[in-house]
Amino acid sequence: MTDEPVQQNEPIRLVTTLYPLEYFAKTIGGDLVEVTNLIAPGVEAHDFEPSPHHMRLMKEADIIVYNGSGFEPWMERALDGLNGDTRIVVEASLGLVDGNDNNSTTVGSEERTDP
Repeated sequence: MTDEPVQQNEPIRLVTTLYPLEYFAKTIGGDLVEVTNLIAPGVEAHDFEPSPHHMRLMKEADIIVYNGSGFEPWMERALDGLNGDTRIVVEASLGLVDGNDNNSTTVGSEERTDP
Protein backbone atom coordinates (compact mmCIF):
# COMPACT_ATOMS: atom_id res chain seq x y z
CA MET A 1 0.00 0.00 0.00
CA THR A 2 1.31 3.45 -0.89
CA ASP A 3 0.61 6.79 0.71
CA GLU A 4 0.50 8.54 -2.66
CA PRO A 5 -2.81 10.22 -3.56
CA VAL A 6 -4.84 8.64 -6.33
CA GLN A 7 -4.64 10.69 -9.52
CA GLN A 8 -7.90 11.34 -11.30
CA ASN A 9 -7.49 11.77 -15.05
CA GLU A 10 -10.91 13.17 -15.87
CA PRO A 11 -12.98 15.70 -13.93
CA ILE A 12 -16.12 14.53 -12.16
CA ARG A 13 -19.11 15.24 -14.42
CA LEU A 14 -21.68 17.10 -12.38
CA VAL A 15 -25.10 18.33 -13.55
CA THR A 16 -27.07 20.98 -11.64
CA THR A 17 -30.53 22.44 -12.15
CA LEU A 18 -30.11 25.99 -10.86
CA TYR A 19 -27.38 28.62 -11.03
CA PRO A 20 -26.74 28.76 -7.25
CA LEU A 21 -26.11 25.01 -7.25
CA GLU A 22 -23.84 25.37 -10.29
CA TYR A 23 -21.93 28.16 -8.53
CA PHE A 24 -21.47 26.12 -5.33
CA ALA A 25 -20.33 23.06 -7.28
CA LYS A 26 -17.78 25.03 -9.31
CA THR A 27 -16.52 26.90 -6.26
CA ILE A 28 -16.13 23.78 -4.13
CA GLY A 29 -15.02 21.39 -6.87
CA GLY A 30 -12.67 23.70 -8.76
CA ASP A 31 -10.65 21.89 -11.42
CA LEU A 32 -11.86 18.51 -10.19
CA VAL A 33 -15.37 18.98 -11.60
CA GLU A 34 -16.96 19.74 -14.94
CA VAL A 35 -20.30 21.39 -14.14
CA THR A 36 -23.23 21.68 -16.53
CA ASN A 37 -26.35 23.58 -15.51
CA LEU A 38 -29.54 22.29 -17.16
CA ILE A 39 -31.83 25.30 -16.79
CA ALA A 40 -30.79 28.39 -18.74
CA PRO A 41 -31.01 31.85 -17.12
CA GLY A 42 -34.53 33.25 -17.36
CA VAL A 43 -36.21 29.83 -17.65
CA GLU A 44 -38.70 29.01 -14.88
CA ALA A 45 -37.54 25.88 -13.01
CA HIS A 46 -41.13 24.82 -12.28
CA ASP A 47 -42.06 24.83 -15.98
CA PHE A 48 -38.83 23.37 -17.36
CA GLU A 49 -39.11 20.09 -19.25
CA PRO A 50 -35.85 18.26 -20.01
CA SER A 51 -35.15 17.59 -23.67
CA PRO A 52 -33.45 14.41 -24.92
CA HIS A 53 -30.19 16.42 -24.80
CA HIS A 54 -30.76 17.23 -21.11
CA MET A 55 -31.57 13.60 -20.38
CA ARG A 56 -28.32 12.52 -22.05
CA LEU A 57 -26.38 15.03 -19.93
CA MET A 58 -27.97 13.59 -16.79
CA LYS A 59 -27.33 10.01 -17.91
CA GLU A 60 -23.63 10.77 -18.51
CA ALA A 61 -23.23 12.66 -15.22
CA ASP A 62 -21.36 11.21 -12.26
CA ILE A 63 -23.41 13.42 -9.91
CA ILE A 64 -26.75 15.23 -10.29
CA VAL A 65 -27.52 18.05 -7.84
CA TYR A 66 -31.01 19.54 -7.75
CA ASN A 67 -32.88 21.75 -5.29
CA GLY A 68 -35.82 19.48 -4.46
CA SER A 69 -38.75 20.49 -2.22
CA GLY A 70 -40.99 20.47 -5.29
CA PHE A 71 -39.02 23.24 -6.99
CA GLU A 72 -38.29 21.02 -10.01
CA PRO A 73 -41.47 18.91 -10.29
CA TRP A 74 -40.14 17.26 -13.47
CA MET A 75 -37.03 15.87 -11.76
CA GLU A 76 -38.63 12.72 -10.32
CA ARG A 77 -39.83 11.67 -13.79
CA ALA A 78 -36.42 12.49 -15.26
CA LEU A 79 -34.62 10.40 -12.62
CA ASP A 80 -37.02 7.51 -13.24
CA GLY A 81 -36.11 7.76 -16.93
CA LEU A 82 -32.43 7.27 -16.09
CA ASN A 83 -33.12 3.77 -14.72
CA GLY A 84 -30.62 4.23 -11.90
CA ASP A 85 -27.66 4.79 -14.26
CA THR A 86 -26.37 7.86 -12.40
CA ARG A 87 -24.14 7.04 -9.45
CA ILE A 88 -24.99 9.92 -7.10
CA VAL A 89 -28.13 12.09 -6.92
CA VAL A 90 -28.15 14.94 -4.39
CA GLU A 91 -31.36 16.69 -3.34
CA ALA A 92 -29.89 19.90 -1.91
CA SER A 93 -32.93 20.80 0.20
CA LEU A 94 -33.21 17.38 1.84
CA GLY A 95 -33.18 17.77 5.61
CA LEU A 96 -33.90 21.49 5.65
CA VAL A 97 -36.59 22.61 8.07
CA ASP A 98 -39.84 23.78 6.45
CA GLY A 99 -40.90 27.27 7.42
CA ASN A 100 -44.23 25.81 8.60
CA ASP A 101 -42.53 23.37 10.95
CA ASN A 102 -43.87 23.23 14.51
CA ASN A 103 -40.34 23.24 16.00
CA SER A 104 -40.02 27.03 15.79
CA THR A 105 -40.14 29.28 18.82
CA THR A 106 -40.17 33.05 19.15
CA VAL A 107 -37.34 34.66 21.11
CA GLY A 108 -37.73 38.41 21.39
CA SER A 109 -38.62 39.65 17.92
CA GLU A 110 -36.65 36.89 16.16
CA GLU A 111 -37.94 33.48 15.24
CA ARG A 112 -35.61 30.61 16.12
CA THR A 113 -35.88 27.10 14.76
CA ASP A 114 -34.86 24.19 16.93
CA PRO A 115 -32.79 21.56 15.11
